[in-house]
Amino acid sequence: MVSNVRKELGSEAKVSPIPGPSAIISALSASGVSSAEFIFLGFLPHKKGRETLFKEIGSSKRVIVFYESTHRIMKTLTSLIEHAPEFKVVIGRELTKQFEEFVEGTPEEVLKYFTDNNDKQRGEFVVIVEPK
Repeated sequence: MVSNVRKELGSEAKVSPIPGPSAIISALSASGVSSAEFIFLGFLPHKKGRETLFKEIGSSKRVIVFYESTHRIMKTLTSLIEHAPEFKVVIGRELTKQFEEFVEGTPEEVLKYFTDNNDKQRGEFVVIVEPK
């Protein structure tokens, strides 16, 4: 199990998903987050209902997984800081591609990573939010 590998080798252990039909399953399989039970939201709405959805994410007891675009990833992380500041966030970026990476931490830590690494704000994102 990936979480055991990460515990034994530390967060520096590189685990790459095997390509499959679904980015969410690829992301969950390599994230180190329990996939026993999760809610998949697809792409979040652009405007109407977005704030309400982040409030629901912040009160969730289950892992939440959704897709996010290049244009909204920073705004999404800011909303997670507001509504789920202590939750663990794992972002799978460019899965199964040359520049694949996973970034994990609190919403604030992940936002700082993407702020400090402006070039990493591009691509396709799978966002995994795990309650504390």
